[in-house]
Amino acid sequence: MSTLNEKELLKIQVHNLKLALRRKEEQLTKIKEEHSTEILKIKKEYGMKLLNLRITLSPKKVLNDNYVPILCSILHSITGVSSKDILSRSRKREYVVPRYVIIHILRMEGKTLQYIGKLINNQHHATILHSVRCVEDWLNYPDYYKPEINIYNKAKKMFEEVKN
Repeated sequence: MSTLNEKELLKIQVHNLKLALRRKEEQLTKIKEEHSTEILKIKKEYGMKLLNLRITLSPKKVLNDNYVPILCSILHSITGVSSKDILSRSRKREYVVPRYVIIHILRMEGKTLQYIGKLINNQHHATILHSVRCVEDWLNYPDYYKPEINIYNKAKKMFEEVKN
């Protein structure tokens, strides 16, 4: 008789443990749902803040700027390459370096990739992005790109003087 009572006692304990486990799982599910809604609210809030920040910091398009002719004349005085060659689609190194310098300076002035592409012989925005990244590589490895850095620094300095 005592063994039956022990078996029944074990069954009751197992049943109680199952009920307790089910309650804990329900509580966990409820907590997960509450946190997921809080996370969604936070993501939405920060998403809106980021969007507002991007809008306020987005580059302003000035359609009548004359930066390209100024930069072309500056680079012509530094490198001796004509404006026509700088703005061409040629891949000769002597033409590419001044073109990349112009593109990087325009990007630092806050112009969009698409806008710079339209100014520089209708180039695709990805080409402009590649140019910007190349100049950033020059700046990160100045020992290797010493001639390019010299041209870039002279052009930037002269452009700042002309602009102000």
